Amino acid sequence: MVTSTEAVWFVNITTKKQVDLGHREEVTDIENVTVSTKNDEFFVLANKSAGKLGYYLFRVKIDDPTATRTEGRAEYLIRWENKLEIANVDIQIQQDQDENGTPETNVVVSYKCIGINTFNVFVFCLKTKLIKFWHESFQLWESPVKGFLLPSHDFLIISS
Repeated sequence: MVTSTEAVWFVNITTKKQVDLGHREEVTDIENVTVSTKNDEFFVLANKSAGKLGYYLFRVKIDDPTATRTEGRAEYLIRWENKLEIANVDIQIQQDQDENGTPETNVVVSYKCIGINTFNVFVFCLKTKLIKFWHESFQLWESPVKGFLLPSHDFLIISS
């Protein structure tokens, strides 16, 4: 992966295949890119799509980034248009179990949001495609903040 705030390029060094995901998905203000724990897919969170502010979380398969789920595009987990900028974004993968003990994978996303001065953490279940948990707390836009998912599945927020 080659990324900047304005572009996301997938480059397979072995096959020499290149995919400009930023152009294909029309996303900019790339806030974070994270690979899954199995190294079979990666997740991208962008703050703009087609020039519109919002939260755009999508995933792409590593073995074939051109394979898509809908309309020639990546599989979007979240596509919320709004007028808010986000920063200090982290995406982490959590291996967990559902109520029956079946393994499931969750995506934990954290970010601070301008205008409403909040720090948000949500847990997105890949199996159900639903948000399992959402936490929102006060956080000044001007203050740095960082969130960490610990091995115990606790989430630690450090703010100055």
